[in-house]
Amino acid sequence: MGVSAKDVRGHLDGIVGRVAFGWALDHADPSKKLKIKIVDKQTGATLGEGLANQPRDDLGVLGQQDSDYAFRIELNSFPSSLAEIEAMAGGVSLVKASATTAGTAAPSSGNVSSRSLDVLASLNQANLALQRTLALEIKVKRIATALGLPLDFEKELSDDQTPQPRELRRKNIDEPRKLIIFSIIDWGYRFQRPQQISASLAEDGNQIYFVNANFIATQSSSIDSRALLPSLKRVQRNILEVTLKKPPNFSSSGHEQDLNNIYSHPSDAMALWISAQLRSLIEIYKLESAIAIIMHPSWYKVCRTGLQELPIVYDCMDHIAGFPETSLEILEEEKLLASQCDALVTTSDFLYSQFTHNNHYLIRNGCDYAYFSASAAPDDSFERYRSAMSPIVCYYGAISGWFDLKLVAKVARQLNNHTFLLAGSTEGCDLDAVEIPDNVHFLGEIPYKKLTALLNLADVCIIPFKLTDLIKATNPVKVYEYLAAGKPVVSTWLPEIEALHLDESLVRLAATADEFSAAIIDATQEDSSHGIVAARQHFAAENTWNNRKELYDKALNSIFPEVSIIIPCHNNIHSTQLCIEGLQAHTHYPNYNLIIVDDASKDGTHHYLNRLQEQYSHISVITLDENSGFAHACNRGMGQARSDYLVILNNDTQVTPHWLFKLLRALRADQAIGLCGPVTNAIGNEQKIKIAYSTMKEMQWRSQEFTTARHRKTLEVDALAFFCVMLKREVVRDIGLLDEDFGLGYYEDDDYCVRARNAGYRLLICDDVFIHHELSKSFGKDDLKRSELIAKNRTLFNAKWGFDVVHSYRDEEGFG
Repeated sequence: MGVSAKDVRGHLDGIVGRVAFGWALDHADPSKKLKIKIVDKQTGATLGEGLANQPRDDLGVLGQQDSDYAFRIELNSFPSSLAEIEAMAGGVSLVKASATTAGTAAPSSGNVSSRSLDVLASLNQANLALQRTLALEIKVKRIATALGLPLDFEKELSDDQTPQPRELRRKNIDEPRKLIIFSIIDWGYRFQRPQQISASLAEDGNQIYFVNANFIATQSSSIDSRALLPSLKRVQRNILEVTLKKPPNFSSSGHEQDLNNIYSHPSDAMALWISAQLRSLIEIYKLESAIAIIMHPSWYKVCRTGLQELPIVYDCMDHIAGFPETSLEILEEEKLLASQCDALVTTSDFLYSQFTHNNHYLIRNGCDYAYFSASAAPDDSFERYRSAMSPIVCYYGAISGWFDLKLVAKVARQLNNHTFLLAGSTEGCDLDAVEIPDNVHFLGEIPYKKLTALLNLADVCIIPFKLTDLIKATNPVKVYEYLAAGKPVVSTWLPEIEALHLDESLVRLAATADEFSAAIIDATQEDSSHGIVAARQHFAAENTWNNRKELYDKALNSIFPEVSIIIPCHNNIHSTQLCIEGLQAHTHYPNYNLIIVDDASKDGTHHYLNRLQEQYSHISVITLDENSGFAHACNRGMGQARSDYLVILNNDTQVTPHWLFKLLRALRADQAIGLCGPVTNAIGNEQKIKIAYSTMKEMQWRSQEFTTARHRKTLEVDALAFFCVMLKREVVRDIGLLDEDFGLGYYEDDDYCVRARNAGYRLLICDDVFIHHELSKSFGKDDLKRSELIAKNRTLFNAKWGFDVVHSYRDEEGFG
């Protein structure tokens, strides 16, 4: 049976380099994965083929049980635009996103010098940044079209027209997240904290993009689209393994060693190369709202280079200074990461004490209780040790510099009737420096799935670590796993085991070889009653990765405290509509609400806002009977708000992507910061920048060029303009609301800033946030009325404070 044209749904979204991507499905039979053919429109030649069978998160809106309808098809040439190609699904042409140029010219091959890599990656980053903005607009228009709603940001509406609300759904704080895990190990390595945390979070529907620490070679001999797309593999439900690629023609000699993995601090060029690949991932999988969880400090340089908009969680699980290969550059990067991350997670008391952060969580390791508590079938590779008929002492994990091999050897000689099984890599451990007794057996690395078979043999499990700073910082995951299996544990004294306050029947601590041997003998001779085993397993059951997931959810949610955005409006329905639609499209923030105060509008604004309020649970409307002015409208909105963070936003503004989170990040950086605001195109103070654009689409990427270069840069000032300002609730509690004596407008913001500074609060301009501003739109073309208000309120301000406000532009390049 063929495919009916009326049943094919799909979209050709764009081109990145030489890869066309989009989605398609047969609505009559969703289980069928459609074959996609990309053809040259001029010649009819086939440029590439593939199946629409890949995962993509945003396709869940199609109402199907899965979202595996995306395609990424490599073409055999570089089309310059979507207009040159056609995507066919079962003979049916797919709708295109646009006819604008989205591709890149094929780069020349050759050796990759640091300079050429820098230029290539920079160009690719800029290209993808522009594509990201365009793709977001395309996505919004596609949603509106599917719902039968018109959407044209450039269309002018007459003042007496009452527009219909348009469907732009806000993501909710309780919905599953998209998480990019920048891991410290590869997915296929030991199944440890990075994989366990990822798997637990994925169980709740969170989409996990697990980025491996090691890179792979690029198959292509030149830098084309394949080099800029990471290798992807679905490893389990909701988890996609991401492996980044080294540049083509890469030689692992000399200074290019850092291109093999993330463990060496990446050069500027390498950070750009990696971030370019990750930008491709974000573009294709629509990860604009993702959270980055960093597990090795070197990843932070990558994020600072090309992923600046992402919220950052630093999961610090090791005292990284304790590894001999850690460079000073990495240590400095960690200091920066720990101070700038949006949430800090540490795994031990030692690590917790190393950092000061205003959003800090202690989340220790845990265990997969269901796996380790279950009986395992015997494994032939271990069974030969059972025949020894002697007590078996077991350890698994890394056998490196912190493993006390001398202690184990001495204990094994004292207990020569015991068999010691040590499983794990011995890299970093000098086996020749210690005489190993015959009853000690090194098993090498064993797969995670075989650990329970090994544990079944064990009579006692051990943790023989030296008390280095690295180990002081370690919360040993194996103690939870040993206890989940019901095994007695003998360990050297470790602060993290001491912190667990365990009874001796669960873990015996020993300081010397004699004490260690005695503890092992005591453990093998104990009355292995059901009660003792049950106590061990009960402890483990209360310390599972699922338990840790609850704490992790709390840490992730803490990044997004609720924010109330107050928009006062008086007439100008067209501006209000564009402001709200732009805000909904570009506010990649899951926990905000809108309070719109209609200040006695007479142009249909009231009816428009009421329909918005009926349609969206996060929007509320306050309707005033008479126009009492800007201050009164803002005060009514702030009086209704219950959030700890407030934003006053004019209705003659247009926001840019991630504006809300970046303002919040700056405001929360210091307890003394009370208010912050963005830069803009039109204002009479230090917030004004030099920028030119003719459309809102051009504004988005022109402003991004400016703000990207000023990532996290702020300027402390005496006053902020209230066309857009964020403030803490505590400021309102301390100094009160806006002074309504200033009537319809002007000087109420200057007055509030003076009061805030007098109360000890700091005011910041965030140079990495741009908001478009029409300036005085509420007063229309009535210049006389505006001049009269300014003169009246200047007199009022002078009488109140004894001085006038003198604003000036910044004497810096790009400002004024």
